[in-house]
Amino acid sequence: MINKTSLKTRVARKNLLLPELIIVIFFFSLAAAACVRLFAEARADVGKSRELTEAVIMAQNVAETFKATGEIKRTAVLTNCPSVEEGLLVYADAYERDNITELHIYIRKGREIIYSLTTAVVKEVGVP
Repeated sequence: MINKTSLKTRVARKNLLLPELIIVIFFFSLAAAACVRLFAEARADVGKSRELTEAVIMAQNVAETFKATGEIKRTAVLTNCPSVEEGLLVYADAYERDNITELHIYIRKGREIIYSLTTAVVKEVGVP
């Protein structure tokens, strides 16, 4: 003779297997969606940091050329300013007062300024 209580518990346990699997699959899918979102955001951050690095290097090149030449026109010729590389646009504003020439360098992508740098050169007194 089969014990009725043990038969009932076996049937109850078999009926719980499917809902338990559904719950586990649900939590697994939530975790997978969170991981995919994290990887997508990380990829976007890598792209932005690459653009910023390129912008800093471009601005430093223009600033160093300006410091070496001391002239705005020669700097523009030597650095090929404005130039478009990887969608980045270099443009600069120069201001002269007394014996100081100040150069403001901006690196843009589209309408957004990604990086800006200001440098100045002091002309020697008595040197044209």
